[in-house]
Amino acid sequence: MCVNFNRRQPFFNCCKGFIVNFDYVNTVSGNDFLMQNGDYVPIKKRENQQVKKQYLTYELKDIIRE
Repeated sequence: MCVNFNRRQPFFNCCKGFIVNFDYVNTVSGNDFLMQNGDYVPIKKRENQQVKKQYLTYELKDIIRE
């Protein structure tokens, strides 16, 4: 399960051994997050759609705030 560790912070455990801060995600590329530093972070295959929805929801909240 993809876990939000703190509702105020955009940290998510999207794959074993990886915690992703959505503030530093550049885009979603297939089954990976492309980070601002150029690294790819894998998304669990069985939770791929759920994780992508959480990321898009997070991004939309930022857009609505502006």
